[in-house]
Amino acid sequence: MLGGGGEDSPNRREMICSTHSDHSLRRSRVRGVFAFSLVEILVVIAVIAILAAVAIPTIRYTMDRAAESTDRRNAQHFSEMSSAVRSAGYPGWPTKSEAISALVAGINVTNPADPSLVIRFRLETMTPENQAKAAAYLASDGASLIYIPSGGQPTNLQTP
Repeated sequence: MLGGGGEDSPNRREMICSTHSDHSLRRSRVRGVFAFSLVEILVVIAVIAILAAVAIPTIRYTMDRAAESTDRRNAQHFSEMSSAVRSAGYPGWPTKSEAISALVAGINVTNPADPSLVIRFRLETMTPENQAKAAAYLASDGASLIYIPSGGQPTNLQTP
């Protein structure tokens, strides 16, 4: 009996292994379609959550920088337009808010050498919200607008 049991042992192991592999195949396939286990799905969800946690602040930072860049560029437009109007002979504005309002509404400047030549200056596509944001990067010297890249106000200029 001892010898007979030894001969049956390899068969039993073979049957156990084949049964185990058949069982795992049945568990991973449901009606012929591969199915993920709950743990695999949770791991994928966790990885996506970690990636989102890293990406969202970066995207938000990038969008804030883009908005700030737009505000700075709008301020540069105001400053350049203000300089152009002053160069054309317009006397200027006492305050920053008056200059911004006038540039958005439009200014006609007549050339002193040729009164028939009238130059129209206007920043028409800027919304009131964008005007207010751009104003943070502008200062008034009493006659025109000056662009300040840092957004602070220099001490030697007049500001409203």
